Amino acid sequence: MRRERITITLQKNILKKLDKLINNNTVRNRSHAIESILIDQLKSKIFNYAIILGGGKGINFKNKNISKLLLPINNKTIIEHNIEILKNCGITNLIFSLGAFGDQVREKLGDGSKYGIKTIYFERDKGTAGVLRQAKSVLENTFLMMNGDILLDNIDLEDMYEFHKHSGGQATILLATVDSSVSLGSVQMKGNLITQFIEKSKEDGKSFHLINAGVYFFNPEICSLISPEIPSLENDIFPKLAKSEKLFGYLLDEKWIHLHNISKLEEFIKTYHLTKS
Repeated sequence: MRRERITITLQKNILKKLDKLINNNTVRNRSHAIESILIDQLKSKIFNYAIILGGGKGINFKNKNISKLLLPINNKTIIEHNIEILKNCGITNLIFSLGAFGDQVREKLGDGSKYGIKTIYFERDKGTAGVLRQAKSVLENTFLMMNGDILLDNIDLEDMYEFHKHSGGQATILLATVDSSVSLGSVQMKGNLITQFIEKSKEDGKSFHLINAGVYFFNPEICSLISPEIPSLENDIFPKLAKSEKLFGYLLDEKWIHLHNISKLEEFIKTYHLTKS
């Protein structure tokens, strides 16, 4: 996430205590120490589960097919970057829905202990909705769900959670603006209420600029809507919630980072002057 420079004055004895926290690994300097303490105090204590969808097509990187979750940026994979952000929000339990490249993700993350998290793995079951049926028994509170090829750097998850909590809806979708919604799920809205959800619309003569950005907050009751005959959130659940006025949209006011292919990865790295491993 972007940072801003500030100037603060602290007592010398507090600075000495801060310096003891610096280990040049997880805490690199005084600024990082202060940030770590503030994050720990401010992070949400209410939601602590996130579902990561990683069962789609892999991607060819350096002549090898790999999971999109493992694309490297600045010597870390996408999922490692996202784990840091999720932890800062208090999310330490990650549920993965994996497909053909699941073994790669399991080998990388293991049980999650080296990252300070706990991992649960499921094989992808009939589309994006299947994992909700699989994980129903542990999803007792509001939870986050996201596509694995979204980088969370520019998304204020805690603000999105507060928005969801006060909306009174069953689900909140992160929305981004695009010039064309062809091949992307798009929405029509009335205020913050999503009145229509159209999955990957290609209808001539219609122009949609608000699209599903692949990050969601759900109430646990949504799991009761999932049956073996309902494989897709986008085609089956979201339109139903929109019709019942239980689906809301949270607009992303920064750049949407969707790294679903190599060209998008290279564009992102060039834009932010990063390195690709």
